[in-house]
Amino acid sequence: THITEELGDGGPLQSPFYRALQRADGALLMIDMDSQVTTRMWCGFENVVIATQGKSLAVATAACDKGHVVTPQPAPVDHGHQDEFGKDVPAQQAQTERQAGFPVERLDRMLHTRLETAEASNPEDRAMIETTVNEHFGG
Repeated sequence: THITEELGDGGPLQSPFYRALQRADGALLMIDMDSQVTTRMWCGFENVVIATQGKSLAVATAACDKGHVVTPQPAPVDHGHQDEFGKDVPAQQAQTERQAGFPVERLDRMLHTRLETAEASNPEDRAMIETTVNEHFGG
């Protein structure tokens, strides 16, 4: 399926994801074991939208049968912790400890995503996304 078949002449700016992001304060990026999200053109477009619009981004993955989430601010789960002596643990410290187990190589791949090298199943789709990014998001 080509983007034009699904979205008509409006291209990526008519996608449900783009329209949803216009209303959202942020997004959750799920990274699979192979970090495929960092290699796909459409996912790259979505990441450009998130970054250029200053949206909050949480990143989640699973490794060693455990879920991991990196958040820009402390999450509700980070509040109300105490150390072994019963002293309150600041939410930022709990956040840092919670995020410590996130597989660093997956974050690294995400941070080094290049739209220019992303894969598209159809060359026309690639061209449409590249044109949209150049014209509407400053290349």
